[in-house]
Amino acid sequence: MFISKLNDGEVHILVDLMMILTMVDNCLAKQELTHLLSLTKKYDVELKFHSGTKKEILCGEIRSDCSKVIILLELIYLARVDTYFDPTEREFIENIRELFGINQEKFNEIDRWVKDSIELKERGKKITHCINPI
Repeated sequence: MFISKLNDGEVHILVDLMMILTMVDNCLAKQELTHLLSLTKKYDVELKFHSGTKKEILCGEIRSDCSKVIILLELIYLARVDTYFDPTEREFIENIRELFGINQEKFNEIDRWVKDSIELKERGKKITHCINPI
């Protein structure tokens, strides 16, 4: 959504955090994989399945408050894209929120926005499904 506002290093950190996130619930949903693959292709980032890098180290590299919000937004989107926000995914993202120093109220606002945007996309798909292209 707003990944283009991140610098190259932050995009790589986001992808690493996304990879960790996809593994916390031991279930890589098709929608999650599709989103990850499109993101890595668009931003020319290698998709690496690894567990060696700690999220605390990755989060420590992000300095800008704006970048922190964008990364949280993208992580929440990835967790919600399959329509199920697993408790282990939520716990992981809450931990990132704490590492970033973002308060709960701001986190809830970001989460609501992501949830609403996903619902609007789905409604748009249903509305336009019956429209034949010209």
